[in-house]
Amino acid sequence: MLPRSVHLLVLVGCSILCALTACTPVPEGYQFWKQVDREYESRDYKDTLNYLNDVLRTENDYTARAAAWKVVIVGGMARSAVAIEEACDKGTSRVPAWNAGPYKNCIEQFR
Repeated sequence: MLPRSVHLLVLVGCSILCALTACTPVPEGYQFWKQVDREYESRDYKDTLNYLNDVLRTENDYTARAAAWKVVIVGGMARSAVAIEEACDKGTSRVPAWNAGPYKNCIEQFR
């Protein structure tokens, strides 16, 4: 059986270790990265891109991941824009010719 002073020393050592690890600074870019994750989960891709740009403004622990994620998000948004445009083009064939002007103007503004 170990003496009581050894138990006390181990307890104090563990307490100091826990206190020091709890005070570690948050990595730079962490708050933006967590916000990127929240916006992505809420399916708000425009704000996701805004926060990814905030992460990419400085060199930090999340820069490489943010760059790759930005490529994926922008690619998905471009793909959905093409799908919307194709659907709108199919819709113009169903609009009567005498009433197609306002519809086509709306599509042109979207592009």
